[in-house]
Amino acid sequence: MAVLEGARSLLQRWRPTVLIEVEERHCAGAAANVSRFLEQCGYSGYLLDGSAMRPQSSFDLPRDQNLSSLSNSGKVSRYINNFIYFDRREAPGRLAAINAALQTNGRTRDSGYTDRPAFE
Repeated sequence: MAVLEGARSLLQRWRPTVLIEVEERHCAGAAANVSRFLEQCGYSGYLLDGSAMRPQSSFDLPRDQNLSSLSNSGKVSRYINNFIYFDRREAPGRLAAINAALQTNGRTRDSGYTDRPAFE
């Protein structure tokens, strides 16, 4: 949160896309705090769920950051810890373009992590 607070004026002036990793196991309340902060700055948040981007509001902590989904070597099943935030005014167009690209590339992530890039 300190990094985001420090970047507040940059976020409000330049409106960059923000990709952020957030894990409750490292900081309780982090997902809600980050989302609330960025929404107050005029952003809309999303996450990659299977083969589509979904609103950050669909994030469910017990389901999406279940520690049994992790092993010492990484993700073994569904575990969502990356969120992307767009300027609220640009979000619908960006979301539509990303979802179209994901469908066109036949990307599937329903069972968890894959090394296949979203955009080729």
